[in-house]
Amino acid sequence: ARVVAGVDGLDAVVYCAVPRHGGAGSAASDALRAGIVDDVVHAARATWNSAPGARFVAISTDQVFDGVPLDARSLNMYREDARADPQNAYGRYKLNMEQALIKLAAELGKSKQLLIARTSLILTLPDSPGNKQSAGKAVRFVLNALEGDEKVVLFTDEPRCMSFSDDLAAALVELAAPGSPSHGLLHLVSNEPTNRLEL
Repeated sequence: ARVVAGVDGLDAVVYCAVPRHGGAGSAASDALRAGIVDDVVHAARATWNSAPGARFVAISTDQVFDGVPLDARSLNMYREDARADPQNAYGRYKLNMEQALIKLAAELGKSKQLLIARTSLILTLPDSPGNKQSAGKAVRFVLNALEGDEKVVLFTDEPRCMSFSDDLAAALVELAAPGSPSHGLLHLVSNEPTNRLEL
């Protein structure tokens, strides 16, 4: 991650970069940890060094939770203050990132300028009907499954509040704007839980 020092008029940085990974199936590695934790913390520090008044928005995940149903009606609608208990390397690294950013912001007196948006599975639709390669990974998987002859096994016991990438981007821009009261941890997801089979 590289941030140019001395950027005049910088109001906010929305840090969306993440190394290529397999989500919940990702194996632990130094490279994955560096991309998820170290690069983001470096970018936050560089942002505040070059633009002390800027907001810094980082993206986290619902994978910081264990996925065990809270109760039959909740559909795992976790609150921001729910206990995190990641079950995979990706979730653990994202939790490490959250903790490191919160610590850094507190040390620098920037806690009100930090927003960590926890999101869920992000869906990106194809940019045109025949161009499924432009779709995001989750949507491409569904399109390939519908076109293929092989049997696809999907699970129904993990409802997630998936978001479309365009909607998520618009919300992030709004939350990053100067004067936005949001800071700390914020769950930024759809209000319509669904599972992979329904998708």
